Amino acid sequence: MNGQYASLLIALPLLGAFFVPLIKGLGKKAIKTYVLIITAIQTGIAAWVFQQVYSTGKPIIVMAGGWRPPIGINLYIGHFAALFVLIVAIASFLMAVFNFKAIDVEPIDKYAMLFLLLMLGATGMIATGDIFNLFVFMEITSITAYALTAYNKTGEAAEASLKYMILGGIGSSFFLIGVALIYGATGTLNMAQIAQLAGNIDPTVAQVGLALIVFGLAVEAELFPLNAWAPDAYQAAPHPITAMFSAFVVKAGLYAMARILYLMSSVGTWHNVLKLLVVMATLTVVVAEFSALRQRNVKRMIAYSSISQVGLIALAFALGTQAGVDAGVFQMINHAIIKALLFLGVGYVAVQLGGADIEN
Repeated sequence: MNGQYASLLIALPLLGAFFVPLIKGLGKKAIKTYVLIITAIQTGIAAWVFQQVYSTGKPIIVMAGGWRPPIGINLYIGHFAALFVLIVAIASFLMAVFNFKAIDVEPIDKYAMLFLLLMLGATGMIATGDIFNLFVFMEITSITAYALTAYNKTGEAAEASLKYMILGGIGSSFFLIGVALIYGATGTLNMAQIAQLAGNIDPTVAQVGLALIVFGLAVEAELFPLNAWAPDAYQAAPHPITAMFSAFVVKAGLYAMARILYLMSSVGTWHNVLKLLVVMATLTVVVAEFSALRQRNVKRMIAYSSISQVGLIALAFALGTQAGVDAGVFQMINHAIIKALLFLGVGYVAVQLGGADIEN
């Protein structure tokens, strides 16, 4: 099969979301079944991509429209990307199954569209080879996450969504300014070319640009001090969406952060940015662990636990060593599996008992 088929990882959920209104009149069950079919096909494509990358040992590179960088944009799916794209697809499929039990609030068609776009955004953040398109996919992920956080239409859901939106806007601004600085210094947005030119960038410009990108991605990666949205959003969002946040939305942010960080490793001031990330990661762990001790809502408690473990992953990446990267990736895989199952279990019990408070 042609490697160009990997572009279906982006095209399928995008087209799937646009076709949801056409089946709106068929009822809730039909819409949920449609989402299940789309996520099942996405999982099959992701599994094929994973098999291709790991059997050949070569990355899959897709040139959009046949245009080569720096004019064109591209997808770059290497070993890590293939693994995490598969995790995104599997987690989305499992949550699509859980939708049948957990989602009753209307409008289901809007929920289905946002669900598929959330999967698209996280997949794009992981698979893109272009730093500006990383921003585009990050915005798709963020905007759909804002809407899904507020989906239950309660006061706490609206408040959580507003917090997420404000911090997300701040993070996006930081990220875009950082991208502009790096583009101004290198003249390219392609990640491979940035890695080649990084050593020639003025160290101060590179340090500021990279630090701004780390701060920008800290919102999706749930790192202190830009993670105040996370506990409220995890508590207020529909149960399948909470599991998706933990399983792969945060992983997409962490993956993108680590990828850009190591692209710029030849910059003379690189270790200063690593020190910044060490401080952010350590504070994330400490604050989240102490906050988890005080919680009476189980979803909120596990949310703080999830945040602290994300801090550990970021700390591993901030070590700047091969062992640190290996440890970070290994913990990302563990966290994606275990926290998704935890939120799935808590969500099911909450549906059965009418709430996720410990008293229930």
